Amino acid sequence: MLGIGGTVDTYILENAKLLFHREDKKTHTENLECLCILRHAQLSERILRIPSILGRDVLNKHALIYDKRQEKAYITNEQTP
Repeated sequence: MLGIGGTVDTYILENAKLLFHREDKKTHTENLECLCILRHAQLSERILRIPSILGRDVLNKHALIYDKRQEKAYITNEQTP
């Protein structure tokens, strides 16, 4: 894969599932046709500055809330004001 930071090894998983543990102890599953996994040879400070776990295809379905004071990020399907 090629991006702003250069090239990186990319692996593709087909029919992947992401499991999220909810506050109510239930599990939410995202079924993905394919999941691209990027692996950097070395993790530089520049790469660690913008950590990415989920892509826009998943994030755009939900609201992402980041609370710096508690150092937590929440993904929710609840409506935000």
